[in-house]
Amino acid sequence: MSSVSLRSLWVRFSSPALYELTDEQLMMNLKDDDQKSFCVLYDRYKAPLNQWISWMTGRKAVAEELTQDVFLKVYQQRNHYRPQSFKSWIYTIARNQARDYLRKKQEWLVEDERSLEVNPVNDIDDIAHELILRQEEAQLRAGIDELSPRVREAFTLWLADEWSFDEIGVMLECSGQAAKNLVHRAKRDLKEWFSAGEF
Repeated sequence: MSSVSLRSLWVRFSSPALYELTDEQLMMNLKDDDQKSFCVLYDRYKAPLNQWISWMTGRKAVAEELTQDVFLKVYQQRNHYRPQSFKSWIYTIARNQARDYLRKKQEWLVEDERSLEVNPVNDIDDIAHELILRQEEAQLRAGIDELSPRVREAFTLWLADEWSFDEIGVMLECSGQAAKNLVHRAKRDLKEWFSAGEF
């Protein structure tokens, strides 16, 4: 039995008229089991959600898995959806998935420290090359990790999907101005962090 990917479902079932609908209209269609609407929502949100979750967790592979989990929850919870901002709703699901992962990761780290084994490094050149390739991303990631959770969340929403400050405010349950202040604080803190060479 072959499995059908969501992308192939989208290719098979999408129609141009669906792309003219708002996210909220597509979600209401999905409540009526319209699979085409789900595929359009998936197509619209997969990349930005994946990027945002990657920023939140620091792991691209984990972000892929959590993004799939988010869409699974959207599908499973479709009948509980109430007309509201779909974007805020799906990012709330994503935020909860990322937080659950980070909480479990913290538990795993404590467990791993107890059973840590030192493995000899066989190919220093390969490791060095990989570290050089990832250095800039790692430095930015380290800087973002230094931000407070609320500031980090506002900044990564703004960075990953170019949310408006009002949308970020809705997501974080604060005013648009407060969200703007959080993003500016993140920029200021990152600039200071990089200037101080704390990486």
